[in-house]
Amino acid sequence: MDILNGDRTSSDYRNTVCYYIRAGKVSLCDLIEVLSDSIGELQKVFVCACSKDEKFSLLADKMSFVQSIVARKDGIVIYSIGGILAQDHSVLDFLYDTLFSCITATCNKDLSEFTSPLLFRDSIRVQMLEACALLVNIISIYHCFVQTYAPRHTIVPRDNDDETVLHVQLALSAYLNALHAAKSYYYLMSVVPKGEKMALSRFILHNAELALKVSELVDVDVPFFYRPRIGHLLYTMMDTIENSYSISRPDALTDEEKVLHVSLATEARIVFNFYMNRYVTESEAACSIQSKTSPVVKALIGAVGCMFLLCRECLLQAKLDNSLTRDIKSCITILRDEVYPIVFSYENELVSTSALACVVPIHLSHATKKLKAISLDLLLNSAESVALYNIASLYLEKASSAWNIEAIKYRAMLPLYLFPNKKKQTTNTTTFTGAPLGTPQITSSQQVFYATDLDLTRKI
Repeated sequence: MDILNGDRTSSDYRNTVCYYIRAGKVSLCDLIEVLSDSIGELQKVFVCACSKDEKFSLLADKMSFVQSIVARKDGIVIYSIGGILAQDHSVLDFLYDTLFSCITATCNKDLSEFTSPLLFRDSIRVQMLEACALLVNIISIYHCFVQTYAPRHTIVPRDNDDETVLHVQLALSAYLNALHAAKSYYYLMSVVPKGEKMALSRFILHNAELALKVSELVDVDVPFFYRPRIGHLLYTMMDTIENSYSISRPDALTDEEKVLHVSLATEARIVFNFYMNRYVTESEAACSIQSKTSPVVKALIGAVGCMFLLCRECLLQAKLDNSLTRDIKSCITILRDEVYPIVFSYENELVSTSALACVVPIHLSHATKKLKAISLDLLLNSAESVALYNIASLYLEKASSAWNIEAIKYRAMLPLYLFPNKKKQTTNTTTFTGAPLGTPQITSSQQVFYATDLDLTRKI
């Protein structure tokens, strides 16, 4: 089928194949061919990698074994429906083990080979990115295949599974962005040589891309039996990235500065841990527990996560308009470096003045305007990009509403003009829906705070 041809490393290809499997529009013969061809392509990647690292020969042999299970032989599909129950889970175990071997390969941790951009582009790490992308797609298609034709583990759908998957992916995205920014600041303020700083930055970005690719496995249709394996893969990647700065730990910052700059990443990881635990736990009781992260911080994490994924999606779609990614990154910077530190200071009772609290809604309004100024025409080539754009906009409004409620405790400190007389307010104000902070639910885009008299250019 022509619809099954395409870039086997792309998420669009994977989503298309899975859609046709669930719709019953793909014959078993065609599906086996898709799996066999993808596994064959993965085997070629490992064979090529063997020329640079002999350790990958074992992975190439594993893929040869897996392909022998699903491949055609003499024009006859040897993988029958009856054979699925006997071998499908062994194949999935092989695939998960192979993916773990890829993300933990020494080449992904050797900082010496991240020093040169040319060396990095021509190195084995590029092949690892390709291998991980292929493996994620093969595993996802295989899960869909097994659940459609011969399910062993019945999936009982839960009402909030879609929300949980979204929170896991956004929290991971925000964590990676915040951690990279924090460590970049660490090394900027330290005496680490420039070449080593660049190597560390490439190291973090490379492993972050691997983690984001692996996170595409998080899906509501994955049986609970396999979900802990996905969680283990992601936790392994996060620990690898988080421990990178111990190699050359800077001491140019005070303890308070270090805590402040890494605190957003810490809170994002807490949110990730909470929703990943909910994702892997089959018990309904786990879904009834509420996160202790404040609504404001959770909304900021959601917005930053969306925007970071949007930047990545634009790059994957080969968008060459630098102004697009520049505007999105500018919004991220406002939320991460301007809004969050103020919220953090107030929530941890580190300040007792109203000056900074007054600026939060203004920064949020500024970020919202910059995001809304982005032309949707630049995103229309990807439904996923438009969806991320819309979700990010909703999270910004959610953050404004949440801060409006949280700021009530600071009312005694805030100037009166931030709380205009209700009689002077228009009826078109933002209302907080009262629903738990999940997928944003906003009834209006107009903010409650009116603080236009303040200087927007003042540097905090």
